[in-house]
Amino acid sequence: MFIYLSLILVLACLLIIFLIVSKKFTTLALLDLEHLPGRKEAKFKKQIITKRLDRDLEKVSHFFSRWRSFFEQRTGSFLHQLHLRLEHSQEKYLRAKKLTLSERQNKIAAWFSEAKEFAKKGNYEKSEELLIEAIALDYRYLPAFIELADVYFELRKYLEAKQTLLHVLKFLSRKNKNEFENYRPKKELYFSLAQINQQLGNFDEAIDNLHEALELEANNPRYLDLILELSIMKKDCALAENILSRLEQINPENKKISDFRERLQRITGV
Repeated sequence: MFIYLSLILVLACLLIIFLIVSKKFTTLALLDLEHLPGRKEAKFKKQIITKRLDRDLEKVSHFFSRWRSFFEQRTGSFLHQLHLRLEHSQEKYLRAKKLTLSERQNKIAAWFSEAKEFAKKGNYEKSEELLIEAIALDYRYLPAFIELADVYFELRKYLEAKQTLLHVLKFLSRKNKNEFENYRPKKELYFSLAQINQQLGNFDEAIDNLHEALELEANNPRYLDLILELSIMKKDCALAENILSRLEQINPENKKISDFRERLQRITGV
C-alpha cells in the first residue's frame, strides 16, 4: 500500500512541476523573441526565465518536503487552482495581442504604477510579476526594466539586477538619445550598476562603472565616495589618492574625508 501511495505522490509531484514550468513560460514569454532584437536579448530572456524557474522549482521541493501529508489530502484542489491560473495567463496573453496602442499604453502605465506600489510595501515578488507583464507589452519601455533591476537588488538577486541594467544600457547605446533621461539618467544607471558589482565583489567592474558615471558628471560626491571606497578596498593607492584629492577640492565639508585619509595612510604607511 505504501509503495502505491509513494508512486502516486511522485507522479503528482511531476505533474505539478510540469504545470509550473508551463505557467512560467506562458508569463515569461512576455519578453518575446519576435520583439526583442538580437541574440543578446534572447540570451537575456532565457536567463530571466531560467532564474525564475529555478526559484519556483526550489519552492516546490521545499513545499513537498515539509507538507507531504497536507499535499496528499489537497492535491486535487491545488492542481485545479494551478490549471485555472494557467488558463488565465493564456487568455490574458491572447487579449494583450488584440489591444489598441492606447489600451496597451494604459495597461502598461497601470501595471507599472501597481508594481512600484507593491515594491514600496516590500512585496517584490508581485512587483516583479507586474513589471514583466508590462515589459511584455512594450520591450522598449525602459523604466520597467530599471524598476525590475531595483526589485532584484532589493531581493539580493544581484546577478539578475546586473543583467537587467546591462540590457538597459545596451539598448540605450543603440539609440541617438534617451527618451527616458528624465526618469533615470544614464549616469545614475552606471552608479546603480557599480553598487550591484560591489555587492557581487566585482570591484574592478564597479570602478569602471563609476568612471563611466564620472564622465557624465565629474564632481558628483556620491560617485567619488564610492570609487574612493572601492579603491581603498582594492588597495589601489594611486587611484585612491587621486579621488581623495578631487573630493577634498569639491566637497571639503564632507565628513568622510578624514576617515578616508586615515584609512589611506594605514595602507601606504605614510
